[in-house]
Amino acid sequence: MKYKALFLDVDGTIIPNKEGATISERVIETINKASKEIHVGLATTRPMFLLSDIINKINLSAPSIVNAGAEIVDLSTGIILKEHIIHTNDLSFLLGKLQVLGLPIGVDDGKNDMTFEAHKTYHTIKKVFTKGLVKAAADDLIRDIGTLSTLAVHKVPSWEQGKFDLYFTNSQATKALGILQVAATLGISSSEIIGIGDGHNDLPFVIACGLKVAMGNAVEDLKLVADYIAPSAEEDGVADAIERFILFAKYTT
Repeated sequence: MKYKALFLDVDGTIIPNKEGATISERVIETINKASKEIHVGLATTRPMFLLSDIINKINLSAPSIVNAGAEIVDLSTGIILKEHIIHTNDLSFLLGKLQVLGLPIGVDDGKNDMTFEAHKTYHTIKKVFTKGLVKAAADDLIRDIGTLSTLAVHKVPSWEQGKFDLYFTNSQATKALGILQVAATLGISSSEIIGIGDGHNDLPFVIACGLKVAMGNAVEDLKLVADYIAPSAEEDGVADAIERFILFAKYTT
């Protein structure tokens, strides 16, 4: 099958999931070659302001899913095509819950990541997060918050080895719903999209795509549903997948 779009997670996928890591020249080159063949976009938990170094190096020809799905953005222009804000009541509930648990809290309004301060009033928050949780604590919090149908919880591998970060958004702000939205914008089916990721939060997004690719460093749940397991991010697995399914494939079809 000839695929028409490629969507890529960032941390743990196009760059290794560790502090200070950068996108390799091989990955840059293959993504830029792919963008001449099909639409290419990102599907990332990062907000726009933490993507500038990446988007200055790669050519993106499709709207991208950023901020864990809270925004659909044309990264070439910075124009927000769709956004989802956490409802005021949900925000109060969530911040109160995290404070009671004594967890570090961050909030994101799409322009800045801010450390939560109890005396401040926050508006138009798109994402709340807490980082560096052990697996048991992260899973307990997911079960607790997961009972609220108007919020989505995103579990992401932390830069701290063996720990996890949790991001909370409006329930409509997910990579999976985002991929359906960008497919409609591009006038294609999600079955014509290649999705590549590594984390738990990538699982629904990758499942929604026609070709499901897990990185070698991906969580086991993602590997179980993958059509192909690429080498790890440290081994330029994205470049391997692009060469296999886009660049070389055009010569064999």
